[in-house]
Amino acid sequence: VMGAIGAGKSTFINFLLEDGKEHVQVGHNLTSCTRNVTPVTLSPPSPSRIIILDTPGFDDTFESDAEILRRITNWLATSYCKKMVLAGVIYLHDISQDRFTDTAKRNLNMLNHLCGEASLEKVVLVSTKWERFYDFQVPDARERELRDKHW
Repeated sequence: VMGAIGAGKSTFINFLLEDGKEHVQVGHNLTSCTRNVTPVTLSPPSPSRIIILDTPGFDDTFESDAEILRRITNWLATSYCKKMVLAGVIYLHDISQDRFTDTAKRNLNMLNHLCGEASLEKVVLVSTKWERFYDFQVPDARERELRDKHW
């Protein structure tokens, strides 16, 4: 799971586990919380087990985007040596942001370079934080604009 800081990556992973526990720490402050690439197993060990990564967000408080990308790449390279196959990438975007910033654009460009044109079909772009709106017309319009102009 990738995205900018505060997009809800850790919350999303905890939700996927469906047991109400906090398996990965969720930050509630203005500074970044997730510092390392953290693998979480969603299904029991088997030939088709699913491991999802909680990653630091791009535009992090403490680390550069290049360092975060290096950590993700190192984890993927190590897992590939263990015959683990990357099935896809989930990229989270905070829909409550008022503007599509240069940082958001840079993050998508970095994601494009990381995955490569041929693998973009394995990327799922997800908008988060809809619950911040009383009326879903605003986030719906923002998501439509993201799809049409930026994604």
